[in-house]
Amino acid sequence: MEHYGVQIDEIIERYPDKPEYLIFLLQDIQSSYGYISQDAMQQACDRTGVPLTQLTMSHKFLLDTGGAGMLSSFPCWFAVNTLQTKLSVK
Repeated sequence: MEHYGVQIDEIIERYPDKPEYLIFLLQDIQSSYGYISQDAMQQACDRTGVPLTQLTMSHKFLLDTGGAGMLSSFPCWFAVNTLQTKLSVK
């Protein structure tokens, strides 16, 4: 993924693979793109070794949910995604 000449991989490589850098990494991605794709969020979590489920409702990020240009806050997306998974609906 590229935006204004910046690759997600380039941003991710700037940070050590330590959990304490996850929020800074996500903030950098959001600053560069204006939002965070689900794939970018997963890549950032994988890089830092933090499971996606460890992010809390207090972490406020704007996510591209992949649906016709729709954006959602992380707490909203996470809550809906968790319910859909638990209920096996999409």
